[in-house]
Amino acid sequence: MLRARLRWGGVIVKEHRPIVILLAVTAAAGFWSTAAMELFALFFLAAVLFQGSSRNVQQHMRTLLPETVTQLIFWFLYSATMLVSFFLASPGAASLPFHMLWHPLLFPAVLLLGVRQNEVRILAAVFLFSGCMSALATLSTYPASSAEHLESLFVGDTTYFNLLVLAALAGVSLALSESMPPWVLLSAVLPAAVAVILSALRAPIVIMLGASLLLVLAARPRAAFAWLAITVVLMVFSPQALWMKMEWFIHGHPLDRYAVWAAGIRLIPTAPMFGYGPGTYADLLPAGTQTAFIHRPPTSWHNDLLQTILENGWVTALTYAAFLLTVIVPAVKASLRFCSSSAAALTAARTVLLGASLCCSLLGLVVSTSVLGAVFWILLALTATAASEDHHHAR
Repeated sequence: MLRARLRWGGVIVKEHRPIVILLAVTAAAGFWSTAAMELFALFFLAAVLFQGSSRNVQQHMRTLLPETVTQLIFWFLYSATMLVSFFLASPGAASLPFHMLWHPLLFPAVLLLGVRQNEVRILAAVFLFSGCMSALATLSTYPASSAEHLESLFVGDTTYFNLLVLAALAGVSLALSESMPPWVLLSAVLPAAVAVILSALRAPIVIMLGASLLLVLAARPRAAFAWLAITVVLMVFSPQALWMKMEWFIHGHPLDRYAVWAAGIRLIPTAPMFGYGPGTYADLLPAGTQTAFIHRPPTSWHNDLLQTILENGWVTALTYAAFLLTVIVPAVKASLRFCSSSAAALTAARTVLLGASLCCSLLGLVVSTSVLGAVFWILLALTATAASEDHHHAR
C-alpha cells in the first residue's frame, strides 16, 4: 500500500520527496527550453509555498545556523537594493526582466528544503543525463567542415555550453564520490565534454578543464594522468575556430571582451549609488566598442559584477559580494575540514561547481540570464546547505 506523510519539503512517498524530483527536472529542463525551465521553476516555488506545514517546519527553522541567517539577510538586502535601483532609474531607461524578480526566490526555497546527500546525488544524476542526451542531439548536427564550430539546438550557445560544463563537472564529481559505477558516469560526461570542446568557446573550455582537474587532483591524484590524456585527445580534435581564437590571444591581441570591460571600468567612478538602472547597457557602452569583438558586437558587459555595479549600483554590488562570501567561505571551510569523508566530497564538489559558475559570471553573464541564473541560485542554495550540514555534524 502506498504510504505518504506530509512534512517540510513536501509529501514523502516511500522515503522519497517528489518535490526534490521536481527540482531536478527544473534544472535539467534548462538544456532543452527556457520556457520549460521557467515553468517548472515557478511550479516548484508554488509547491514549496503551498505545501503543508508541521512540527518539522518549526524544528527545521530552529536548527538554522547563524551563517544561514546571515546568508538570508544578505540575500534579502541584495534583492531589495536591486528593486530600488530599478525604481530610481530614469523613467523609460531601465528594464527589469521578470525572471530577475523570482529567480532569487529559488535560494530560500531550496535552502529550506534541507536537501540531503542522497537527494543531491539524484539532482546531479538527473542534471547530468539530461545534459548528455541534449549533447548527443546537438553533436548529431556537427558540420563536416573542421573549420566550423558546434552550435546549440536549444537555448543560446553561451548558456547551453556553460550548462554542459556544469553537467560534465557533476558527472566527474559523482564518479569520484563512487555514487555510481565510474564508467557509467564518465560515459555520460564524454558527450557533454566533446560538445563543449567543439563549441570553440574559450571560457567554457578553460573552466571545464580547470575545474575538472581540481576535482581529480583533490580526490584521485593518480587519475591526473588519465585526465591529461583525455584532455589532449579532446584538444587534438577541436575545431579550427578554437585554434584561431587561441592564436589571436597568443599573438598579443587582447581578449575581445577586454574592450567592453575597460569601457565599463571607466564608467564606475561616475556610477550613481544605485546605478544607472537595469538594462541600460546599450545606452552606456561607447559606440566604438561595438566593433571590438571578433565575430559579433557585444550584447552585455560580459561580467556579472561589473554589470551589477553599473546598472544596480555600489550598494547592490557590495551586498551581492557579501552574500556570496557568506556562502563560499563556510563551504570552503567545510570542504577542507572534512576532506576524508564521502559527504565532504560532495560538499567540495558543490563548492567547485559554484566556483565554476562564478568563473562563468566573471567572463560573461550568469545571474541575469534566464536559464543560467536559475541554476546558479539553486547551486548556491545546495552549497550553503552542504556547508551547514557539515558544520552541524561537527558540533
